[in-house]
Amino acid sequence: MKATLWLVALAAGCCEFALGGAAVNAENAVRPEIVQLENVFVENEMRTVYVGNANNHYLIYCNTKADGCFEPKENKNYFLFTESSRWKMKGATDFLTLSFMQEFFVKYNQGENVALVPEDNDGDRGVFIRDPTGGGYERDTIMADGPIIYGTGMSDADRQRAWQTFFMLMLKGAMQQQGKDVIGPKLSRRCMPGQDFLHSGP
Repeated sequence: MKATLWLVALAAGCCEFALGGAAVNAENAVRPEIVQLENVFVENEMRTVYVGNANNHYLIYCNTKADGCFEPKENKNYFLFTESSRWKMKGATDFLTLSFMQEFFVKYNQGENVALVPEDNDGDRGVFIRDPTGGGYERDTIMADGPIIYGTGMSDADRQRAWQTFFMLMLKGAMQQQGKDVIGPKLSRRCMPGQDFLHSGP
């Protein structure tokens, strides 16, 4: 319902945006980056979403109880709006900005706010917090000698979230192939709490 109202408000031109005291025009347009869903998982009240393209990858998250905290669709293009983005969507008469999205949905007081909007202007959209250390997760350097250290340059919290995502995907696939009763006895802890490297287990 709120997404529908958002489209009506934007298409009707009921909102005006200003930049430096002057009306925004085509010369001020800043095209947002296009991304697609790469991964998503929900833990308690936090939805963590990985989006990206051939050049960049981002980790964003939102409160599941907040308006606009949605799960992007696979293989669908989304505009990633930042504070500098100003773009006229398909069928709209005014420019869309992050600030408008924040006013309509939610504004998070901590962290860098970003917004996801379908490129075709059809479907859910909302506001997220971008984790500045979460992007490029698959490009982290892996040590070749000595203990293998994963997620170099990441904070402990980010590393835990990345590992949780990896583990849950692996566990889901294994359970689909072998069944819950077979996988359960095989699970064993191999990474000691508080340590950055893995021990070889029995």
